[in-house]
Amino acid sequence: MTFYADWFNSAEQYASGLAFCEAKLAKPGVWSSFGFDDMITDADGYLIAQAVRSGRTIVQAVTDHYSGGGGTHRFTDWFTQRWGTAPNCKAAAHHALTADTVKLDLARTKLIGLRALTAPFPADLALLPGGAAKLDGFEQGFVEAVRARADLESTGNVGSM
Repeated sequence: MTFYADWFNSAEQYASGLAFCEAKLAKPGVWSSFGFDDMITDADGYLIAQAVRSGRTIVQAVTDHYSGGGGTHRFTDWFTQRWGTAPNCKAAAHHALTADTVKLDLARTKLIGLRALTAPFPADLALLPGGAAKLDGFEQGFVEAVRARADLESTGNVGSM
């Protein structure tokens, strides 16, 4: 949500949400509100939580993840376990940005509304002429960023992003 706000704060340079994601989303050495370290934290946090949920202690889960080589395939595991497919990943991004729930509405108000005062909320953007395509591109940019990191793990070049 903060990254969505950043996109609107950079609208003069990045009219396309997809282009903004390609340039700024989880890229090593590039500052954004969802940087590479944030993606690592999200992936590792999810994978460790899943291990604890399946019966491991937190100490076992953390030890297994970092000592057992989990960091070398974190993005692949995260993508596979959390979404499974690109369409599911995109649907989850869309849901987080547009679903009408009390918790998500509050999060959007705080994380988008206060960070980018002129940004339309994602559900409102989708109703504007051309807005649905813009939102779609932004969501696709998220999917491509996650998939790109997972794809690089198979070549051992994650640090070269």
